[in-house]
Amino acid sequence: MVQVIEVDRGEQPRFGIGWEVGDGEWLTIVSKAAPGRTAREAALAIAAHVVLGPAQPLTFPFQVGSPPTGFDLITASRGLSRGIRTASLAFVAADTSGENFGRLTITASTITGVPEYYSPNTTLGPYQAELGGGSKNPYLLVFDVQGFLISVEVFGADTSASVDEAELRRIAESIVIIPAANDMTVWTDQPIG
Repeated sequence: MVQVIEVDRGEQPRFGIGWEVGDGEWLTIVSKAAPGRTAREAALAIAAHVVLGPAQPLTFPFQVGSPPTGFDLITASRGLSRGIRTASLAFVAADTSGENFGRLTITASTITGVPEYYSPNTTLGPYQAELGGGSKNPYLLVFDVQGFLISVEVFGADTSASVDEAELRRIAESIVIIPAANDMTVWTDQPIG
């Protein structure tokens, strides 16, 4: 049974569908195509071509030693775009009313050095970093950590107040890159940390 799922309500329309592929295991497809009807058509077209093989554990190039306080892991994803491998963990927290959700994402991308469109303004240990977003959507980018760009970002004003610079730094400092994960022909067999 396929069902429409609720996705973030941002400026760009999104459409998501999901179905249970095993006991407590779900497959979801989310489209960011605009307008909304196009997003729906794109997600459904992709879903029509999905063929499931045997289950395989999702593996990551990094582990988070100190998960964000007050957030629960809701999704994990990996991708490859324009030769850049990306792995992301998304966490969610309810506000005090339990109705609105804030999101925190931790992402590692195979981007080396400091791309020209970033402006490092701090450091994290020996690494150059960029702290920004203000109080509404704070973020910390850490450059060239063993061949990865590490990103810790918060979305949603209701929860951003609880994630200050110290918390962003604490989370980023706890991230461990698995040895050999920066080799694009190797994807680590380590479980999510």
